[in-house]
Amino acid sequence: MNDGCEDGHTTTTAADGGDRRVACGSSIAWYQHSTQQEATCNGKKLGITKKLRNSPKSRSFLCRVEMFSLFMEILALVPKDQLPSHLRNQSLQTYLDFKLASLSYQQRKQEFLEHVGCWVQASCDLQKFSNPTGDSEVATTRPFEIT
Repeated sequence: MNDGCEDGHTTTTAADGGDRRVACGSSIAWYQHSTQQEATCNGKKLGITKKLRNSPKSRSFLCRVEMFSLFMEILALVPKDQLPSHLRNQSLQTYLDFKLASLSYQQRKQEFLEHVGCWVQASCDLQKFSNPTGDSEVATTRPFEIT
């Protein structure tokens, strides 16, 4: 069966005996205005020690938690009256809340999914986390400064 997905995906057998597609677990990221790169496997930085495997230091800069933390830091720098109206809502607490509040994001995501044909998506339950900036450990060194 051709479902529109070619390379970069693996078919695995689920517990119920059916096949399911999963995204490739390895990636390399680089940043346009930096010499830093980051290699990850299954969402964790490569080279991280076993002791730190489940700590914030093992997070990729590109993971949802780190991106949301950066977003919240930038959001705090912008005066409330200059924020887009959907970001002024005081009831926005979780990563998922902010994503759902952005109608332009939702529209672009739908357009993307229509063109791609298939995309492995995380459960909404995995997106219901709050601002992680309260972590006592520094998760990662960013390849740039926020000014």
